Amino acid sequence: MDSIKRSITDTIITRLNHEQVVALTGARQTGKTTLCEMQLPERLDLSFTYISFDDPDERLRFQRSAVQILESITTPLVVLDEVQKIPQLFDPLKLVVDRERKKPANARKRFVLTGSSQLLMMKNIRETLAGRVALCQMYPFSLFELTGGGESPLLSRIWQDQAISPQDAGRLSLVSPQQLRTLRGMRDEHQRWGGYPPVWQRTGETERLNWLKDYRKTYLERDIADVGQVANIDTFALAQKLLCSRTANLFSISEVSRDLGVAVNTIKRYLELLTMSFQCVLLPPWHENVSKRLVKSPKLFFRTWG
Repeated sequence: MDSIKRSITDTIITRLNHEQVVALTGARQTGKTTLCEMQLPERLDLSFTYISFDDPDERLRFQRSAVQILESITTPLVVLDEVQKIPQLFDPLKLVVDRERKKPANARKRFVLTGSSQLLMMKNIRETLAGRVALCQMYPFSLFELTGGGESPLLSRIWQDQAISPQDAGRLSLVSPQQLRTLRGMRDEHQRWGGYPPVWQRTGETERLNWLKDYRKTYLERDIADVGQVANIDTFALAQKLLCSRTANLFSISEVSRDLGVAVNTIKRYLELLTMSFQCVLLPPWHENVSKRLVKSPKLFFRTWG
């Protein structure tokens, strides 16, 4: 599959123009490494150094002399992948960033940190890099990205302008029936399978379904059991299914607690883990009365249909 332009690239470039460090987080397999290795350096037109801490030898090397290694890098862009696997990196990185600030702006190195475990990564950022880092989140493919991107989405422009422009209205009448059929087909596929890039690299229904099953199994056994420290994975998995069935609905913790037969605090803990691992989001209501926005029930949304 050809590389698909990611909408977040422009945001990262803007943040890098003002900050020396950008932390890019997101669920596993959303394309963070591909973005940082291929699209970002190309857009910035900069040489870069890529270091992945999936490699245990790299972790050992940085544990021995992280400051010297970071200072010896000569490229203007440095990508440090899966940084949550080496928490000892953050103090040396803070020191190097503070030293870089003393250099002229055009001579400073820029760092992009990526991590798929917000549970581990954000703790280190809050304790060490607070005030020195810009935070960005990456999601699976949106329908806008899969259909080619381009200018901002039509619905975004309508929302910003509170009206549809004559130019956009004219374009709608020029779309051919074949284009409409293609877009509807892409929409249906996206709604059925979600936006994880590996899903779109597979064409068969069985292959896509098997990948999603394996992804969920790995998520439960690796992220939740190990990092989230959940004792009863079966109960968590059932809660995840129950919450999925309520996506786009008003969220009531007490109702979920009653249906699942567990304490309200347990549901709160499960929801926190799902949110921190980029699986779902609580959308607060909009209301002219600000107080009502804060107290009315939010809606629960899962980030991808897959």
